[in-house]
Parts: sequence; structure tokens; C-alpha cells
Amino acid sequence: DLRVYSFDYNSNISAIKTLLSLFKIKDTFLPAMVVGDKSYSGFQSVESIESYLPKKFIDTHNNSLKGSKDINKQ
Repeated sequence: DLRVYSFDYNSNISAIKTLLSLFKIKDTFLPAMVVGDKSYSGFQSVESIESYLPKKFIDTHNNSLKGSKDINKQ
């Protein structure tokens, strides 16, 4: 399963503070993303993000995330 969560960096919730500490995410390098046990910081291209994900989540025929929906096409 692929799960995506979004958190407010400035939140005062201890669980989020723990995650930030564990993955060494700094406010000067946002946005940040964690895939598996590795963190990536700064704005990323779609191609870069896809390269971080396990191959089973990439639809190589359409070169996009499997099951993803473009919210701009409605």
C-alpha cells in the first residue's frame, strides 16, 4: 500500500515532533518527504519522486503513479 500523509511542520503535536527528529527534517529544507526510511527535502520533480518509489507503484505504460488522479481534470 502507498499512503500519503501531510503534516503541518509547525504543529505542536509530540508525534509529529518525533517524526521530524527521527528523520532529521529541518524547516529550512521544506517540503520534505519520507519514503521507507529515507527522507528527501526540497521541491522535487515528478520524475525524481517516482524514482524514490518502489517500482510497483509506478505505471510504466503511462509513466505516472498507479491509481493517481489529476484533481485538475474535472
